[in-house]
Amino acid sequence: MNRLYGLCQGDLRLLRDLFGAVRERGMLTRATDSDEWTWRGPVPVTATVRERTAQVLARTGPEERESLERLAFAEPLAAPLDDFDLDLLERLETEALIRVDEQGAVRLAHPLHGPRCAPRPAGSGPADWPAPRTSAPRPSRPNAPR
Repeated sequence: MNRLYGLCQGDLRLLRDLFGAVRERGMLTRATDSDEWTWRGPVPVTATVRERTAQVLARTGPEERESLERLAFAEPLAAPLDDFDLDLLERLETEALIRVDEQGAVRLAHPLHGPRCAPRPAGSGPADWPAPRTSAPRPSRPNAPR
């Protein structure tokens, strides 16, 4: 529960959604030395997770997305940050997508951005990044399969 609560940062509706997804997918196991349940493995990217992160991630362009993907794969990134464009990092920090600590380590600002930004393995299907904010939203089809 601690890991889920940390991911949700106090959002109880999101906590309920993620807990339900973890339970439904059989990702909970009973600890061998106690009656507690444990969860190991990836964060389920549910419709609610996509919805909560879409608005923030839609503000990014290709360069920002590449940097966020790199962070999602290998955060925290410690100084020196020679491989990154410092202006780009400043924009991401201004948009509250990353945090830079006192030692210069860079992290994603919200723990749910990692599962959404992480690079997908080759052949795993299209990335589910939201469309940039400049494009018109897609109309939803009420009976479309999911």
